[in-house]
Amino acid sequence: MANKSDYQKYICRICGFIYDEALGDPDSGLAPGTRFDDIPDDWMCPLCGVSKVDMVLLDEFMQQAQAASTVTHLYSHIKRRADEKQAIVIIGAGVAGWTAAAEIRSQDPATTIIMVAAGSADYYPKPVISMAYAQQRTPDELIEISGPAKAAELNVILRDHTKVVAVNARRKRILTTRGSICYDKLIIATGAHQAELRCHGNALNEVLRVNDLESYRRLRERLHRPGMRVAIIGAGLVGCELAEDLTTGGHEVTLIERANLPLLQLLPSTIAESLRQQMTERGIRVLLHRDVAAIDRFDNGMLVSLRDETSIEADVVISAIGLVPNTRLAARAGLAIGRGILADADSMQTSDPAIYVLGDCAQVEHACYAFIEPIHRQAQTIAAALRGEHQAFAQRQPMVRVKTPSLPLVVCPPLSPQGGHWRIVKADAKGHYMGFYAGDRLLGFALSGSFTQMAASLHETLKQNLQDVTVPATRQKTA
Repeated sequence: MANKSDYQKYICRICGFIYDEALGDPDSGLAPGTRFDDIPDDWMCPLCGVSKVDMVLLDEFMQQAQAASTVTHLYSHIKRRADEKQAIVIIGAGVAGWTAAAEIRSQDPATTIIMVAAGSADYYPKPVISMAYAQQRTPDELIEISGPAKAAELNVILRDHTKVVAVNARRKRILTTRGSICYDKLIIATGAHQAELRCHGNALNEVLRVNDLESYRRLRERLHRPGMRVAIIGAGLVGCELAEDLTTGGHEVTLIERANLPLLQLLPSTIAESLRQQMTERGIRVLLHRDVAAIDRFDNGMLVSLRDETSIEADVVISAIGLVPNTRLAARAGLAIGRGILADADSMQTSDPAIYVLGDCAQVEHACYAFIEPIHRQAQTIAAALRGEHQAFAQRQPMVRVKTPSLPLVVCPPLSPQGGHWRIVKADAKGHYMGFYAGDRLLGFALSGSFTQMAASLHETLKQNLQDVTVPATRQKTA
């Protein structure tokens, strides 16, 4: 058996997941001590679903990031006289914005790219936030590379700490708090925000919404001692993952959900019930069929009052009731809006052919794709369209590995629940393999326990099945 110091770590260049050879990936069937070279080619990153070819040695990655940082001072003094009217402007510096910039730059080393970010634009893997507390990772430790260093690496002009006030689509110009910027093509990557919690009380402004690095920083500041009482409102993906993470971190967690089971937007009820049981056994208090009526200050903490007249005392309250695409800027610019900003699957163009969209704020047909793997494919579609080529965005749900240690879960839900049904394919005392079928065609799956090891092969089968399903892509009319 090798010493722990002999093992190496690899990082996913897409989402930042770190594979440690010493720890392996037991949920995917990789035992501790599995060398990277021995990982099967069909293994997929647990966070974003890419293959092992998108992973590099962590030490080499950090050296490259350090090298990029050393040239940041040079970047800040570069005098560019580029014609802004020929520039590609990206609004938003989250995973979607940076992925679009990287994809475009990989195909075009010369075009001027300007990125406008409301914050610092530091690059970090957002999916790790919901498992970072138990790992004792500080916000600064999650940052892989600073915004200026990332911009230098990609040869991008970064306008950080700059808020976009309006988009003038007719004049092809955006108005910001630091002046206006012209564009030839505009890419909107403004993401999503936590839905508004509709209840009463004098402590609503103290409720946390953990959706980015700064909100994670605030959460850590509030959880300043062991054993604090945390109430999480919403048992969706973020709520369940945070409940598990904070429980592992030593806090007392109550999870409040208005539906009759946790994670029902992703899971069939059979597996959702198993998750409820396992979370309860782990010490998480799961309250279902409950609506929040008010949140008030109480002694040195907060009081969450429910509509059934029961209440929960908490030191910290977190709202995780779902994400809403950020569409206000696009709507004011006259773009077509549904739940998100409407886009054409062939090109990710909006109703204005000079404006593209990707990420959490984008809607293709009837769906928004709020995960890293589809964002990567949307960026490829945009980059292809910008160079006059066609690489349509395939409308399929990503495979999601849910970060719930009490019950390992992998799910790839159907794009639409209409015309099909869930059924149990296999089951044992530790888990389930359930498939979503339309006739005999597999259109989705949900795996728990040891069955999660089947995820990669099932995903390949699913992709093949979906290639035979034609989903029409309607190009929006120009506004």
